[in-house]
Amino acid sequence: MKPGVVFPNQMAPTLADAGALVEAGAQSLVALPGAFVDESFNLTASPDDIATVCGQMELAAVMMAEPLQNEGDSSAGVAHLQSCIDLADALRDYFSQDALPLVVCDVGPYASGQKSEALKAGVAALQQVAPHAEERQVVIGVKPDRNSAVDRARGAANLLGEVGSSYVQIALDAAGTVGDKDALDDAVGRLKDNIVIAFARDVKFDADGTATYPPPGNGVLQYPTYVALLSDAPGCNHLVVGDQSSPEELKVALAKVSGFVKA
Repeated sequence: MKPGVVFPNQMAPTLADAGALVEAGAQSLVALPGAFVDESFNLTASPDDIATVCGQMELAAVMMAEPLQNEGDSSAGVAHLQSCIDLADALRDYFSQDALPLVVCDVGPYASGQKSEALKAGVAALQQVAPHAEERQVVIGVKPDRNSAVDRARGAANLLGEVGSSYVQIALDAAGTVGDKDALDDAVGRLKDNIVIAFARDVKFDADGTATYPPPGNGVLQYPTYVALLSDAPGCNHLVVGDQSSPEELKVALAKVSGFVKA
């Protein structure tokens, strides 16, 4: 499993700065669309710069910059997901030859009392976009999170069944569900055959149960266990650190994740 990082970030705000990520131990990138295109998805990055960076680090995924649905409204999210799929398809040569290009998708939040409606909107949106993903031969990785309409492993498994497409899989961020929604072994065990990428955060709970997310290794998530469980997920080849509050913190987080992966 390769240690990766979400890009752009505090350490590397542009492609020209990405060499610092290689020095810090990153072997792969999950790229927000703005790394390569403008708001209209016109290419802004130089093909030479993209090739240089992706010659040093594998492109693991494109990650949506907005949720698929927001309190039941999926019109903007569907268009954004389709554009991200097209971008991943256009960048196909930079992905591993062993796997299809991947787009990471957050189903999105729900208003109080409206979780069921938001979940239905997310399922309908994925059903709408899945044929486009299949046509482009791009996989959608849905990321469950406690603030999302898909907020636990069981709900994620149910969503996969409802959508019914092999081009909709799971991007697992254990810190987003484990500790109150899921047990770690159950979450990974339930979803392991569908996990196409994993994220590295950690989680703590305040006295009132509010979750906060420190860097990996600084919370209650047992990272050696997490990595060991992910080793049984046959499609998961990347453990990806999100952006941190400073370049120094990101460097430390990458070092920790690299150590967990190699242990």
